Amino acid sequence: MTEPLEGLSQSLGLLGRLDEAARDELGVELAIIGREGLAAQRAATPKDTGELAGDLSIRLLIERLKIRIGLLAGGRDASRFNGRAVKARAGGPFYGRIVYFGRKAQTVLVTRRIKQRRLSGNNKNGMRRSTVLAGKAYTMKVRVRAGVPFIDAPGAGFAANAEGQIAEYWARTFARAGGPA
Repeated sequence: MTEPLEGLSQSLGLLGRLDEAARDELGVELAIIGREGLAAQRAATPKDTGELAGDLSIRLLIERLKIRIGLLAGGRDASRFNGRAVKARAGGPFYGRIVYFGRKAQTVLVTRRIKQRRLSGNNKNGMRRSTVLAGKAYTMKVRVRAGVPFIDAPGAGFAANAEGQIAEYWARTFARAGGPA
């Protein structure tokens, strides 16, 4: 889902020789590009409740001069989902993957809302937990859903605009340093 920029290794080598102000300015340019990319992804996201578009985020790694945009794992919302702590939330919203890649038609066995927990014992020597099924499992047909590539396709103009902003940055930096413009 990520695409490396051409010439990035040469640029990073050059950045090691640049002063701190130029690095900070590049960080600002990356942040601007990231916000534009995030806005483009949110516009391309299919909206049912709007929650998937809200889960898109941006992460600026200034030490590495990288930006990450999309459904990122972890972060501020990693430990809370519907008021409960959920480990799986650290992987990001699971339904984003279903919307992005789609799903195939299938028949699944549903066992929700039929499980009951029962505790037995006198709590002196420990309690024994058992799961008792209080109903019958049933089958459900899941319809096919085509994938919507809302992360990779933020628009044809986004990549050209980002490359243009980076080219302008380098032109300004070289002009200040007295190098080739």
